[in-house]
Amino acid sequence: MVDYYWAYVLVMILGLLGTFLPVIPGIPLIFIAIFIYAWNTNFTVINIAWLLLFAALTVLSWLIEYFAGIIGSKQAGVSRYGMWGLLIGGILGFFWAPVGFLIGPVLGLLIGEILSGKELKQILITLKGAARGFIIGFLLKLIIALSMIGTFLWLT
Repeated sequence: MVDYYWAYVLVMILGLLGTFLPVIPGIPLIFIAIFIYAWNTNFTVINIAWLLLFAALTVLSWLIEYFAGIIGSKQAGVSRYGMWGLLIGGILGFFWAPVGFLIGPVLGLLIGEILSGKELKQILITLKGAARGFIIGFLLKLIIALSMIGTFLWLT
């Protein structure tokens, strides 16, 4: 099964692209490729301890993705309406992928903040905080993805 080594690497590269493209489940795809490689090589190179580390990094990436925008928005003073708008916009944006993934949460936050009665200046500060949170979250996920792929290549 090691004959398919480059197929695993290509799947991981596709996963890396998933950190940029919300339609592709990036880090979970990287983990799945590593898991299947470990399984097919009877856990001789990638053992259970490494798999647990990769699984923990995958879960951490989900948590980062979920909380980064929320934390950034909260620090910028988002209202309850803005948080609901962010959530609803993110869910609705899912149906218009890939553009909706980016526009949905922003429009939801904007509409929520307008409904809460905030002035434009405060709304822009809130949007800036949310954007900062999303960018930091993206960079952390990119570091995790590159670390997982790099560690796999180093181990194998």
